[in-house]
Amino acid sequence: MEETEDFGALPEGVSEEVAEEVAEAYHYRCAVGGSCEGRLQIHHVKPRGRGGSNRRANLVLLCQKHHDDEHAGKGHGWILGSRDPEPDEFPSKRPPGMKGAR
Repeated sequence: MEETEDFGALPEGVSEEVAEEVAEAYHYRCAVGGSCEGRLQIHHVKPRGRGGSNRRANLVLLCQKHHDDEHAGKGHGWILGSRDPEPDEFPSKRPPGMKGAR
């Protein structure tokens, strides 16, 4: 993983340039909001292990707390299953069809 000053370790294959574009799209704020803790991190909406890519539209900016929550299964629904398509554009909320989507 590439280490950066702003985001710590980036996911494999995500360049610092792409991470910066994602951060700009989210105005350098966690997409979940509320009680955020820790450094901002890049998160794959559809995990690479489930067929997701490093496309900008498949990446979202989360604080460390919300990123950890997502991977522990107690997050806000920013993880897609293997049969779900990746988002076509930056998700402002959970992509349609996600469990718990509004």
